[in-house]
Amino acid sequence: VLPLLALLGSLIALIRDMRRRRLTEKELRTQYNLRHAIEKSLTVGIRAHALDGTMFYVNPAFCEMIGYEEEEIINIQPPLPYIPKEETEKILWIRDTLLEDPEAMTVTDIKMRRKSGEVIDTIMRGGPLYDEKQRQIGWITSVEDVTERRRLEQFQADEQKRLEAVNHLINMGEMASVIAHELNQPLTAINNYCNGMVSRIRADQITQEDLLNALEKTARQAQRAGQIIHRIRTFVKRSEPNRTPSEV
Repeated sequence: VLPLLALLGSLIALIRDMRRRRLTEKELRTQYNLRHAIEKSLTVGIRAHALDGTMFYVNPAFCEMIGYEEEEIINIQPPLPYIPKEETEKILWIRDTLLEDPEAMTVTDIKMRRKSGEVIDTIMRGGPLYDEKQRQIGWITSVEDVTERRRLEQFQADEQKRLEAVNHLINMGEMASVIAHELNQPLTAINNYCNGMVSRIRADQITQEDLLNALEKTARQAQRAGQIIHRIRTFVKRSEPNRTPSEV
């Protein structure tokens, strides 16, 4: 009886162990499927590097971003084929920063070169990577392609400059029209006074008093024109505000 009971107990323990294993396998399979689904749905590139700079993991989004297959860029030593030489210092700075301060998070703009040769603009964010014993084994970085965003920002900036230039021309045209109108009045008056004096002098029909009176009026109109020009020069000149006390 005892051997039978022992065999039965072993069988029950084996069944329980098999159930636990099935549950564990199911959980692991679920986690794997979840991780795989997340990797496939991500549009941000993910890279994992060892402390010596060797990259041992990339997600599909990063491979699609730079145009390389995973086996072409995994487990290779720097320099990396998709990093332009002029960006090497930034990569070294990120590595040194993360090695000196494990809690550091870095964000930097960096250019990358696709396999086709096209250079793209990216934003790279990096942080330390730990093992199960909380020892730093490398770092992990996310890479976001912002090429189209930068092109749009540049396009908007250029359009804003063109709009400002058009507005400037419009304002200059309106100002020129106002200035021409303001100056036309005293200049017309000066012209009329001068023509009138010339005509009367030729006809010998003007006295010295009339001549002086006409010249004084001409001088006042010239002063008026000069004041208009002075106000315009004051308006366009860069200067500090002229504050004066005022009775409210």
